Amino acid sequence: MKGVLLQLSEMVGRRLRRVALRGSVVKVKLRYPDFTTLVRQQKVAATADDLEIYRVGCGLLDAVRDLARGVRLLGISVAGLVDEKVQAQGSLFAPAPQKRDKLLKAMDAIRDRHGEGSVRHGVERRKTNPWGPDSES
Repeated sequence: MKGVLLQLSEMVGRRLRRVALRGSVVKVKLRYPDFTTLVRQQKVAATADDLEIYRVGCGLLDAVRDLARGVRLLGISVAGLVDEKVQAQGSLFAPAPQKRDKLLKAMDAIRDRHGEGSVRHGVERRKTNPWGPDSES
């Protein structure tokens, strides 16, 4: 499930970078087969970084997910949009934001040229299709 969340986070981050925006609130939506829907959100420093969105999303998902139940819907989004030119104060030990932004823009350029699956962040995950995880890893 976290592999799907990472894929969704990458899509959200890419769309934010495409329109030169950053989000300051990460939201996760989870729906169970009986249509019980849970939505959780967390305020963060304004970001368009896929992995930051994913990290916060994982924390929110872990807090609400019932492992004994199946999941019908999973979504992640951002709110509190600001212009990317607005400088946010970063962490003292985090990599320089300009360097990370250049990396993400290079990844976006590769995806534009060679397709969405051409480059991914280096975490373990299963292949997915629009209808859910493939049966083969």
